[in-house]
Amino acid sequence: MIKKSYLLSKGMTLIEVTLGILFLGIAFVGTLYAVRAIEEESNVMVALIEGTAFGNSIMEVVRSHNYDENASSPWSNPLGPESGESATTYDDVDDYYGGYTWTYPEYPAFTAKTRIFYVDPDVSIFDSVGTVQNYKRIIVHIFNDAFDEKISISAIITP
Repeated sequence: MIKKSYLLSKGMTLIEVTLGILFLGIAFVGTLYAVRAIEEESNVMVALIEGTAFGNSIMEVVRSHNYDENASSPWSNPLGPESGESATTYDDVDDYYGGYTWTYPEYPAFTAKTRIFYVDPDVSIFDSVGTVQNYKRIIVHIFNDAFDEKISISAIITP
């Protein structure tokens, strides 16, 4: 014989349904917060990748120029563009000395600055030695609002 109470409990009560919906709602809100945090982090990563590509393209433009306007030592001093030169007529690496500012239409959210200086590897490859050497360091600093600190790309070139 089947008990009568078993026959009457063939479903969920209104309280059980309400509690289930409540727990699902809380879990859904937590999931949305996690997805938003991942999306924000993803946007920063995309900006870093695009910024690095922007910086590498600038580095290639600078490195495509001659080491110096002089074909051999003594190298030019001070660094910087010669009188009458503009960005379209730069002919050597050190013409980009002094914080030349870059913008590309392909990367509208980014700006960059370049620094060029002589280094002596026997002293330091990171700091300017202030005297004419056979090594120049190129630094490209990339800026964007998506990341707090600048991205820096550098290279050392020789004649």
